[in-house]
Amino acid sequence: MLAPELGALGVGVDAVTSRQFCNELLARVAGEYPHARLVDWSSAAAAHPEWLYGDLIHPREGAEAAAMTDLLWTAIQPG
Repeated sequence: MLAPELGALGVGVDAVTSRQFCNELLARVAGEYPHARLVDWSSAAAAHPEWLYGDLIHPREGAEAAAMTDLLWTAIQPG
């Protein structure tokens, strides 16, 4: 757990800066936890834009969602 409570913080940054910052932070923090699995969602989504709605952020329902679930499930398996 990174914080004792969940909260929301709105920050006015562009999507590219925000994404880069978040990805770097997640990679750093995940490295501190031996059982953590970091899934490279950005690369997977970039390779499969059909998984996302036109905004290229929000996942579609149906077969696309199943493909995303498979990606995440595979990533969290031991070994």
